[in-house]
Amino acid sequence: MKKEIDPFSDDAVAEGSDAGSNVPVSNRSAAGLIQVALEKWWMIVIFAALGYVAALYYLSIKEPTTKARAVVEVTTKELQLVGQGDAERDSMIFRDEIIGTIASKITGQGQFVKVIQRPEVQALEKVIPPPLSLKPKYWRDESSREFQSAAETSETDFLELLYSGISVSNQRGTTLINIEMTHPDPETAKTIANAVMMVYIEGEQARRAGGSSDAFRILKAEADDVALELESAERSFHVYRAALALNQELNQFRTELSALRQRYLPKHPRRIEAEAVYEDLYNRFRREIDTASRTTEERDFWGLKRDEMRELDIEVRTAQTPSARAAAKDRWLSLVQSSLSARASILESRILNQRRLYETVTNRLTEIDVADETSNAEVTVFEEASIPPPSKYKHLITLAAGTVLGSGVGVGLVFLLSLLDYKIYNVRTAEEATGMACLAAIPLGSDFRRSGQKFESVIAIEPKTVHAESIRNLRASIRLLGRKERNQVICLTSALPGEGKTTTATELAAGFALAGERVLLVDFDLRKPRVHAEFPDLKGKPGTVELLTGQAEFSQAVHATGTENLYVMVSGKKAPSPSELLLPEDIQSLFDHAAEHFDRVIVDTPPVLPVSDTRLIAQHAQKSILVVRALKTPVGAVLRARDLLQDAKISLAGVVVNALRVKHTGGSGYYGYHGYGEYGHEGYYGDND
Repeated sequence: MKKEIDPFSDDAVAEGSDAGSNVPVSNRSAAGLIQVALEKWWMIVIFAALGYVAALYYLSIKEPTTKARAVVEVTTKELQLVGQGDAERDSMIFRDEIIGTIASKITGQGQFVKVIQRPEVQALEKVIPPPLSLKPKYWRDESSREFQSAAETSETDFLELLYSGISVSNQRGTTLINIEMTHPDPETAKTIANAVMMVYIEGEQARRAGGSSDAFRILKAEADDVALELESAERSFHVYRAALALNQELNQFRTELSALRQRYLPKHPRRIEAEAVYEDLYNRFRREIDTASRTTEERDFWGLKRDEMRELDIEVRTAQTPSARAAAKDRWLSLVQSSLSARASILESRILNQRRLYETVTNRLTEIDVADETSNAEVTVFEEASIPPPSKYKHLITLAAGTVLGSGVGVGLVFLLSLLDYKIYNVRTAEEATGMACLAAIPLGSDFRRSGQKFESVIAIEPKTVHAESIRNLRASIRLLGRKERNQVICLTSALPGEGKTTTATELAAGFALAGERVLLVDFDLRKPRVHAEFPDLKGKPGTVELLTGQAEFSQAVHATGTENLYVMVSGKKAPSPSELLLPEDIQSLFDHAAEHFDRVIVDTPPVLPVSDTRLIAQHAQKSILVVRALKTPVGAVLRARDLLQDAKISLAGVVVNALRVKHTGGSGYYGYHGYGEYGHEGYYGDND
């Protein structure tokens, strides 16, 4: 029967074109992921235990370390500036710069070499710790746990130890600098920290006594010499600026003149004009070169070329023909241009080198000047290095950190597995994945299995079980969709075979019948019919195929069952080509006739993805329900089936989660359609042989 939509009815939205179908729904919400993760709590516990064991193992192979700290105090002279606020601010900036400079100088390689050479450091017996071994300490012999003494340690290894063990930091808001040494042996850590502190303090005292004025004077004189050389080179290069510009212009115009000489005769106006321009450029270039060669700085360079240039000048003046004169000019230009290019390159390189040298010297002068300024800072011992008492909580902190890290890895792995898992687990995952309401959740169990037996509804034989209650819930959900006449013909389908749609349809039809409604169960799965298996007595009886082919009347295709008010139309004999029987007018006629004689018509249709039959059948029903088997159907398959049905303008009432394990609270899987062949054991969809 045709679907009619009353916009003023109480179920207008339900009868409409799936108002919420275009709303994107996430198939994994944050709450859902947390719920899935909590279900795998045992994995988190295992990884937490592994983290605890790993921490124990780390403590068994790692030598304990001690951090000794020496403290120096930096006293600076206050700057006398105009304005009290500015003076205070600038003084603090200057103080921070001095403290940062001192902290950097303490960790210099030269300082560390002096530390190594101190007698108290050379007397240390435990300097280089034993190499890291994967064997726990209590399984090693004494020889493998011995330290290397300072006398046996090379300077390179000692420096590497100091670079990795020494750290220098400023106590924020103070003029105190911490010098910390981390080492497995407490006495070694203390001695080296004190040695680093004393080496720097003694060096500063010696530097202030000797001063750096001699080095500053030498560098200042060198900077002045470099500045003079740079000025001379720049002055020489400046002499050639005009000549270089004319040289470039001559080269460009010579190319154009060559083309004109080949194209026009000597007396052509354009050639005469070009020759005049070229002659003017040539004469100006000669004057610039002559001026440059007579300067004091460049006289020596051009003196080596002057004789050859004079000979070429004579050839130009004594040439008998214009061509010979032009050839002499070209040879003169070639000689002068090559010399000019070489000289300009030499001067540019000289200027660049002198600038770099000048920058280096001035930077060094600045460093010496800063060092002289920092000499205003006096560094004194504030606190000698001492060995702190061992922490009794250190091992506990390590074990706790290992446990937390292991737990974090476990939680991350659980969440990763949850993200990669895309199966339907329960009502929540079904609703989140499809964006549709779940009409009922049918638990997994054996109460529906009746292989070859006479059909009896679970509601009739086991009314107090959860399975019976789930069918009653589905019946109630359908009634709540709206008035009965608008939800009279209902199709049940699934995305894939083997999801339990036939059993669900049979139990739903029986549920309505036991509630006093006259119900017809129609088997429209013409390829792999299963309704007759629920009613063995009806096997071989005429049914849907005979009705569609005109071999039987409606009354002949409808059969009573042992359940009051429940009638069944089995599929009948095997159809040679099911898709050819699914004509819209025949399907509509069948449903209209059924709706006239029955209160409810429950239609069992094929799965959506393997074949297109359901999309042809369900268009003529008032509602369709998608059955999803928990822990089997991939979310991708369910979504594809939903989209296909909605594209066909089929009104989906919701989903039914079948075979639900009560203990499951979440899960996932991935888009994939496999297992079509398990729907029936005799063949597959489309096999009509």
